[in-house]
This record gives sequence, structure tokens and C-alpha cells, in this order.
Amino acid sequence: MVAYVRAMIGCQQANRRHARVITEMLLEDEGGTRLKPPGSHDTHARRQTLAALLAAGREADRPRQFDTRAVALAIGGAIDGVIAHWLVHPDLDAAAAELETFTLCVIERPA
Repeated sequence: MVAYVRAMIGCQQANRRHARVITEMLLEDEGGTRLKPPGSHDTHARRQTLAALLAAGREADRPRQFDTRAVALAIGGAIDGVIAHWLVHPDLDAAAAELETFTLCVIERPA
């Protein structure tokens, strides 16, 4: 999971112009004030793929039991939030490391 998060964040971090264009495509109006309905922009099944990855990890009995769809939505939303924040504050890279910690806390078994 950490590799997935690092790859998603790293790709967007290295290509911030592309991230800005992608973000602008999610806007529903010309004024740039309203986002498309949640989930309507997930045309390449990103969250379904992440849910499948989470399910595979869960089947290996490493993480705790959880709803893979809900966790995929939370992790995907967190990734999107970090990327959106970078568009305004490009010097704040600490969020990526915190996102890795967040992801592990969500899926690991409690001690």
C-alpha cells in the first residue's frame, strides 16, 4: 500500500502541471467553482483497482478486516486532497509522508 501511495503522490508531484490540468477537468462549471459529482470523474476505475489491491492484502491476512470500498474511497480522497493542496502550496511536501502514515493506520491491525 505504501508503494501505491508513493507512486500516486510521486507521479503527481513530479508532474504538477498535469495535476493542475486534471484538477481543472473535474470542474463542472466555467467559473471553476463547482466540482463534478463525487465519483463521476473516476473513469479508469482507480478506486475499484485500489479496493481490489486492499482486498488482496486483506486475504493475505496482513491487515485488519475492513470495507475495502470505503477504505479505497478514503485513501483515494486523501491522495486527491494532498495533490489539490500542492496546487496552492507547492512547498508543503510533508503531507506525502503523513499520507503514508495515515494509510498504514487505516489498514494495519491494532497492536
